[in-house]
Amino acid sequence: MNPGGSVPGVKLPYRNGITEVETAGETCIAPEVLPPAISDIAGTLLNSFEKPVSSHPLRDMIPTRGPVSILVPDITRGKEVKRVLPVLLKEISSCGVNDDRIGILIANGAHRLESDRELEVHLGGTIAGRYTVYQHRADHSDSHVRVGSTPHDRDLCLDRRLVDSELLIPVSGVSFHYFAGFGGGRKMIMPGMASIDSIMRNHRLSLGSDPGSGMAEGCFAGNLQGNPVHREMVAAAGLLDTPVFMINFIADPEGNIIFINSGDILHSHLKACEYLRQVYAVKLERQFPSVLISCGGSPRDINLLQAHKALRYGSAAAERGGNIYCVAACSEGIGSSSYREAAGMRRFREEDYSLNMQTAVSTRELTTRYNIHLKSELDDLEVERFGFIPWHERKIPEGDTPVLVIKNGSSFLPELAS
Repeated sequence: MNPGGSVPGVKLPYRNGITEVETAGETCIAPEVLPPAISDIAGTLLNSFEKPVSSHPLRDMIPTRGPVSILVPDITRGKEVKRVLPVLLKEISSCGVNDDRIGILIANGAHRLESDRELEVHLGGTIAGRYTVYQHRADHSDSHVRVGSTPHDRDLCLDRRLVDSELLIPVSGVSFHYFAGFGGGRKMIMPGMASIDSIMRNHRLSLGSDPGSGMAEGCFAGNLQGNPVHREMVAAAGLLDTPVFMINFIADPEGNIIFINSGDILHSHLKACEYLRQVYAVKLERQFPSVLISCGGSPRDINLLQAHKALRYGSAAAERGGNIYCVAACSEGIGSSSYREAAGMRRFREEDYSLNMQTAVSTRELTTRYNIHLKSELDDLEVERFGFIPWHERKIPEGDTPVLVIKNGSSFLPELAS
């Protein structure tokens, strides 16, 4: 990829709209070439139900009695699920399952709960009002049950609603994840529906033996091979006795679905991951001294915890010691008190580990390697606390050239062609 000419104003997604940034000198826009949206979502879904990956067809798995649980990610990761749910619910209903047997579980993991209004937007108003909706609370010990041991967790505890279901149908988008390799699939179980203690033991694997030494080997976006966090998630999903029928989808940055498959929770997810890499990896011939990144707007830039992912992915395009300019609204602040606290630590010890410390470690790695300028709604002192440089000008200095622009940094993964 070679730099192009000067671009007087680059329009970038920001919160629920756009912001414009001026660049001077040579500017290159990272290509975002994706397949067209699926025109017949219902037909594609139904076909995947009949011809799933390494699984019996969905109709053959519908139980004659007992609860059928549909598992969806929270709103920060699953705004497209409302395109899938009506088709799935109609199919389940056609198999003789009454509404009172169907529950919709929100796999919040350790994230905050959604408001009633957010649930309506997330699931669709009709669905949110018609079916029983349950939001997972990782910190509610009474709602979890021990299901067995994994290599790193002798007391893995999952939400009892998974265990009590006769069929579990996770519906999830697949995307890159900065330490688990890829989101979706087995991640819906762990950490999506796990206890806080089990989540912490799993996420701790993303760091080296000494938390201050940085991220663990194998824990980076787009990688599952030798990834200890992924390996533990797979083990956790394998302990669930409840039959599982997985539905995976991939969406473009505008929310249009471009890929759907279903079937076995592991094998169907791997197929989706392979497709994601094919279409969302951006091959670069070189790194750039300056990179301008947008997370892709809300909810990808809803807080700093989410915005960090775009910085992590986009940093692969920057020369060490270079400048990274990021536009991320962070309208809900930092996103995690533990992230804020860990960011203030000068060094990390094993006993210091807390949830989201891996994000603080990753952030420190980034701010050590690059000069990161952040345009956001955060207070300047808060920005500086994390090692970023407050950026208000909405203009790339003339000397910072050539500059690479990544308009949807939470979705695309730059990779050197070599």
